Amino acid sequence: MGTGSNATGGRGNWLGLLVELVLISAATVLLTARSCQMTRDARRQKSQPPSVRADEPDRPVTSQTRSPLAPGDEVEVVDDEAALKLGTKVLAVLSKGDHFGILEVRGEWVKVQAAQGDRTDVGWVHARHLEVVAPSEP
Repeated sequence: MGTGSNATGGRGNWLGLLVELVLISAATVLLTARSCQMTRDARRQKSQPPSVRADEPDRPVTSQTRSPLAPGDEVEVVDDEAALKLGTKVLAVLSKGDHFGILEVRGEWVKVQAAQGDRTDVGWVHARHLEVVAPSEP
């Protein structure tokens, strides 16, 4: 008799531990999924031009060479490609060496007017793709 009750008690403990393990695993999966979603949301928000992110406060922005960017500056694309965006839409892909005048600066985004062929687009380029080649007149 005593052996049977120990066996049942042993199975009960084993089942309890198994249930705890399953619950802990499920909680870990849920927390990991939530963390990944938050990271994706933060990256997605950071990669949006100002027309989508109007809540970002204005602050000084620098190019790759750490020169402050300001309206009126002439800038050059320093990466092989840079997207000219309006909201989430890519208007054009700019090439290394393309030159533009800055119309506006917001956060890490620079508004430029880009002429390519017979087409002219106004949109936003991330500052990391640009370098000042001629600062604006004071």
